[in-house]
Amino acid sequence: MKKKILAAALILALCPRAFADMDILTESVYDVLADKIKGDAGNLTDPDYLEKLIVSVAEGASDQLVQEIVDNYDPENLKSEIGMKLLEKLVPAAAGPIGLILKASTWAHEGTRSWLDWAKANRMEEFNSQVINRGNTVAELDAAWNNFNSDFIQTGLSDTGVVYAERADLIREMKTAYAMRRKELQLEEDRKNAVKAKVEAKQRAYKYFRWLKKDAQLKAEGVVSMLKITGQPVTRENVRKALKDPAAHNELVKKWWVEVDKAAQAKGEVKLPPSGDPELDKAVAIVSVSRKPVAENTTPDYGPLIQEYGLNSDRLLTSNISSDEYNQVRGALRAAARNMLDQAQAPYYGYTMDKELSARNQKKREEQLAAYNNSFGKADEIDQRLSDYAKDLAKNLEALTMGGPGLYNKPNTPLADFIGELSREFYGSPVGKRLEDANWLVYQVGIQNSYDAHSHWAGVSWSGKESLTLEQMKALRNKFLNAAVTYETLIPQAAEKASRLLTKVQEFENVYNQASGKYADLYQRNSGLTGFSGLPPYDYHAQRKDLEAARAELANPKSFTNSAFLAELRDGARTMRREQAPWDEDIKLNEQFLADFKKAPDAMAALLKGPGGKAPAELTSQNLKKYYDENYADFLWNRLEGALILLDEKTVGMDPGEGKLFAGRYRKVFEIADTPAYAGLTEHNRRLAEFRKKLDELKALDLEGRAAKAEALSAAMALPLSKIKVMSKEAAEAQVAFTELKARLPGGIVSCLGAPDTPCLSYAELEGKYKTYEARIRKAEEVDKKAAAACLRSQADPSYDYRSEALSLLGLKKWMPSEETVRACAAADKARWAETVKEFRKITPFKEVTIAGRQLAGGLELKRGELHGGKAAVRGSLHPDAPAYTHVYVSLNSDYAHREPGQTVPVSGGAFEYSFEPVPGETYYVGVQAINGPEGMVSQPLPSNGHITLTVAAEDQTGAIQAFYDKFKAAYENRNAPAVMALISPDWGAEDVAATDLEENLRANFRLYDEIRFSISGLKVTGKGKTQEACYETAITSRIFKRNLKHEEKSSVCDELKEEGGKLKITRTLSGRYWYVK
Repeated sequence: MKKKILAAALILALCPRAFADMDILTESVYDVLADKIKGDAGNLTDPDYLEKLIVSVAEGASDQLVQEIVDNYDPENLKSEIGMKLLEKLVPAAAGPIGLILKASTWAHEGTRSWLDWAKANRMEEFNSQVINRGNTVAELDAAWNNFNSDFIQTGLSDTGVVYAERADLIREMKTAYAMRRKELQLEEDRKNAVKAKVEAKQRAYKYFRWLKKDAQLKAEGVVSMLKITGQPVTRENVRKALKDPAAHNELVKKWWVEVDKAAQAKGEVKLPPSGDPELDKAVAIVSVSRKPVAENTTPDYGPLIQEYGLNSDRLLTSNISSDEYNQVRGALRAAARNMLDQAQAPYYGYTMDKELSARNQKKREEQLAAYNNSFGKADEIDQRLSDYAKDLAKNLEALTMGGPGLYNKPNTPLADFIGELSREFYGSPVGKRLEDANWLVYQVGIQNSYDAHSHWAGVSWSGKESLTLEQMKALRNKFLNAAVTYETLIPQAAEKASRLLTKVQEFENVYNQASGKYADLYQRNSGLTGFSGLPPYDYHAQRKDLEAARAELANPKSFTNSAFLAELRDGARTMRREQAPWDEDIKLNEQFLADFKKAPDAMAALLKGPGGKAPAELTSQNLKKYYDENYADFLWNRLEGALILLDEKTVGMDPGEGKLFAGRYRKVFEIADTPAYAGLTEHNRRLAEFRKKLDELKALDLEGRAAKAEALSAAMALPLSKIKVMSKEAAEAQVAFTELKARLPGGIVSCLGAPDTPCLSYAELEGKYKTYEARIRKAEEVDKKAAAACLRSQADPSYDYRSEALSLLGLKKWMPSEETVRACAAADKARWAETVKEFRKITPFKEVTIAGRQLAGGLELKRGELHGGKAAVRGSLHPDAPAYTHVYVSLNSDYAHREPGQTVPVSGGAFEYSFEPVPGETYYVGVQAINGPEGMVSQPLPSNGHITLTVAAEDQTGAIQAFYDKFKAAYENRNAPAVMALISPDWGAEDVAATDLEENLRANFRLYDEIRFSISGLKVTGKGKTQEACYETAITSRIFKRNLKHEEKSSVCDELKEEGGKLKITRTLSGRYWYVK
């Protein structure tokens, strides 16, 4: 089959007219078919495919093409799809079966496969097994889906392992898969029906195209025969023009009649060339005979004409001739009858003065006319009978059009009207009118944006919300209850209306298939009469459109007639019941809570009432805070807490790195010693007694007992409160009142579980601190006594170090030592200090040392103006109680191991002095050391690290060097080589160039050029001890006037300059190109 299609396509491409060798009549049949088929098809298909269809019909091969299109139909192939659509358009009688075939495609199956892949990847085996694999028919699948929806989706079992935010997408995928599988099953059922539809479609198409060819042949043959009679060339162009151009066709008919008249008037019998149509030739022959003169008193015999007239009508009724042929023969027969009447009346015409003769002639003419009317009037009866047949046919055909387009072309849409009626019944009922509100409620719940939803009120955010009363909660619950009732009421109504519509569609489709088939058969059997009466074929477009719209309505998941819509109603009912349930539960819990705890605030108020006496009238946090501030705060924080830290034997004391938590933050221990917590042991014992009295008063308040009772009541309320997701206003008011009263009861101030710096009135907690305070006081008293004893021993023996016994007391500020201990330790310290100073002076004898009038410390930079005679003087003195050192060594390089003899000076009267001449730019490391003490004693260097750094700033030589280069520029521009060389050292050098080479080059260039301009810019001078480094940019422009030559050269140069014989000279060129002209 593919080879045949390829061959046909190749012929069409290479030979636009594959039938070029056909005869004229065959070509004319093709033209008629082409006009008819192309006109009916419109823009439905491509030209090549349409051309193939026309050729097949013209060649009588339409059966084969129809079979190829229908049997090989493949919805995946665009060309195959076009063929089926074309048949549906061209053959109205086959439109119903073809629509069923087109409906059976494979896209739903592919969609199901895509879902199965997705579901497998997402571990949805339950859905596949419970729904997809369980439904073998549409009804079974619907039942499986409804069961799964109830058992898994609504109960949440399908959400196992699914993030809640993705639940909506998961359910949407399930619904899509269900819809795809349903279409796939519907497809299988349609395919079973499509087998029968294919046979029916082919039979109807066969019959239609055969009739189409026959009709085209009749039209073409009529035109060819008229062209032959009129003597015109029977060419393809003439035939085509007569067939397509109405004006040309009418002109041809006129010429044909002229030829008939000529033949009749000719003397003797003139035979026209045969037309090829025996009936038409017979009619022409009758016309010719009718032209022959008739003898007087002879009445023509119209019988043969009437007989032929009736036969011509019968041939039209049996569709053996086309309407054009019928009209040609009919016209010829009527012309022949008229000619015979004219010949019979001819002897009785002519002018005469004889009135009697004139009256007789008039009577004869009337007798002939009466004979004509009497005989040939039967032709009118035949015409009337034919017209009646045409009217009856039109009525019979119209009866098969299922109402046709309707009165005044009003659309005839019984299915659409029925759908509208069902819709009005469904949505117009009192329950149906509530569906929109119910759907909106479901939608709001689905997107988690419902004000009425329980989840909206059970959320953690209460910004902008107020508690609902019990009645308001019940009103919200009733919204979901009423919506659920709405859905549950509409479900059976929707199912009943869906069933009615399906029955209606099936009945309509059966009527349509039968009517369209009968119409096509009747129309084709009476093709001649339909052509004669000008009755066009009816295409059933309105019925097909109405049927397709009804099918679409049944398939539309949003339609109340669709099973998906029913599923949504069931889903909506379950959703509303699911939303109703938590409201029911919370309403019940709120009512029980009010019954049990409505009087809890009264019990809480009783616990807040004080016992009288010094205690507050109400034991609220605020009152107890005031009570605490007045009676406990100053003592506990400013005295007790710090004392507990300072008296702790683990506390070191004045260690800068030691910190303790004090007053809510970490502080240095030596800072705590600056508070009232630092006191003597006598004061600590007084404070301990005061603390005991306060504890006895606190015990009488029983704050811990009251707090325990409040907590027990609060715990009893906690369980029912934890179950309530949305609390009613009445329950909330009871809870808030209780909570507010409970909040007034001291919490942290009693339990002491707050921050370390918060108030604490716990008897047990403070009793523990009392015991700790007492123990640490007793331990401190023992330490104080030991310290006093150690200091007394150190007075007698200064070599004894009492600090091991008295360090925690003396200097560490843990508590104030007793007066006895202070006096004993002070005397011991005085004796130890005298001994320590004596030892210290042996290694640190220097009292003061200066250099150039500045203290010997840090890094020093001297200016030349600070030097006297260019020298820096090092002067110093020794402490009077220092050992008898005889000399001091002054180091200039921090090397004391290798002393320079000239840098050792004597000590005279406890003082010494040394001078030296520092070089500008050099760095000296200066220090002093006392030597030659008793028994060769040597002191530590001063400063302790061995030296300070000393430099003398060099003078700024920029001005002098700028003046030097000004002289150099003047000598260079004057082209004075000796003057230039006088500014350059004889030892000058630059890489491999010597001063003699430079001078020779300068003389040669000065002789060569008439003018030289020398410029220096960007001069930078850097001191390098006794030398200076000068860097600059130079530009040299030289000219030879006679030759009009100009030479320019630029360079970056660095020179080294030094004084030689009291004058600056360039000693070296360090970098850059040479600054002389090349």
